Amino acid sequence: MHSMHIKSDRTFALSNDYSDNSFRTKIAGVKSRIANENEKDVKCGNESLKRIMMENIVSSPTISKQLIFSAGKQRFQKLIDVVCSRNKFSYTVVSSHIYCEVTKPPVTCFAFFQP
Repeated sequence: MHSMHIKSDRTFALSNDYSDNSFRTKIAGVKSRIANENEKDVKCGNESLKRIMMENIVSSPTISKQLIFSAGKQRFQKLIDVVCSRNKFSYTVVSSHIYCEVTKPPVTCFAFFQP
């Protein structure tokens, strides 16, 4: 069994149970501590990109993706990767410092730039 140490007096042990509820239980306190420590939006690393996304998300995920792609390309002068959905999705940002996730019900979009 591996342990994950968080800056606190508690240690969270990860088990072989990867069910959604088990995962939420084990990390429930972690997200809020990270957000409070950093005092910034952990789902968005760029305010300009966030503003573009807020202005261009519409009820259609496909149209939202196209609008965000076009506006992001025009604003930043480079290609942007965009994923939009009416369903929940999961991702890990490893290689980009410019990324953002924005939800305007019923659509959630995630956008990032390749390094």
